Amino acid sequence: MVNRLIKKSALWVQQEHQSILSAAAIISVSYMSSAFLGLIRNRLLAAKFFGGLEKDLDVYFAASVIPDTLFQLLVVGAVSAAFVPVYQDYLSRSKEEATKMANATLTSFGLLMGVLTLLLFIFAPSIAAVSTHFDRPQTELMTSLIRIMSLAQLFFTVSAFLTGVLQSQKRFLIPAIAPLFYNLGTIMGIFFLSPYIGIYSAAVGMVIGAFFHLLIQLPLARSLGFVPRPVFNLKNEGSLTIFRLMPGRSLALGIGQIERYAIINLSSLLTVGSLTLFSFARQLYLLPV
Repeated sequence: MVNRLIKKSALWVQQEHQSILSAAAIISVSYMSSAFLGLIRNRLLAAKFFGGLEKDLDVYFAASVIPDTLFQLLVVGAVSAAFVPVYQDYLSRSKEEATKMANATLTSFGLLMGVLTLLLFIFAPSIAAVSTHFDRPQTELMTSLIRIMSLAQLFFTVSAFLTGVLQSQKRFLIPAIAPLFYNLGTIMGIFFLSPYIGIYSAAVGMVIGAFFHLLIQLPLARSLGFVPRPVFNLKNEGSLTIFRLMPGRSLALGIGQIERYAIINLSSLLTVGSLTLFSFARQLYLLPV
């Protein structure tokens, strides 16, 4: 009985979704659940740090913008606007060629993200100082948090391509629940580590959550024939097409990121806790969207 239940559950998870309505329903419910977990995460942050450690929370929310911007411009712009249609085109012709193209593209973006993450790690003090008006201890804390959070983006880079592969093959459930595991990882980090390492627990939790985001998608991707591995081919036609298509989407995302930088810069001039309160309010008003 148990084996039958496990087998049915596995088949349900791997099920291909042909209907737009069913796929949309799965994504909507999963993202709504993830949003509520985000509320729990913020409530936990407030309980642990709001009431004496608001400065640390302000720094945490400011620091999270920096590595996230790098990821949004480089990876999200590529996957959302370019990778999925190109991968689907290859998939319609040859699964083997589609896998080679996906791994060549992932390798290129992984190397690029690795180099940019290293630069971010090196220049984090200058970036933190330019982005905000925090005092020296806060700027030093922001530098450390940026460096920790940047590691999460490396996991997210691989995970984003796994999401593209799964969605291209009409598997929407696992990619949709991956953000749940990201928030769970962050919550675990805050809950278990905050008594020992303070606000660093939220940054470490972000890395744990990003790893969970990757890990939950890997088995299904493997079962569909895609295993992430290095393929060094800078002249792959599909990869070059993706690089040509992504600037427009990245530019649109970049314009949106300007608002976030203006917020952290200006709010760092206001009363301690202002950025934290704004971040909490922003999540609430975005929840229905």
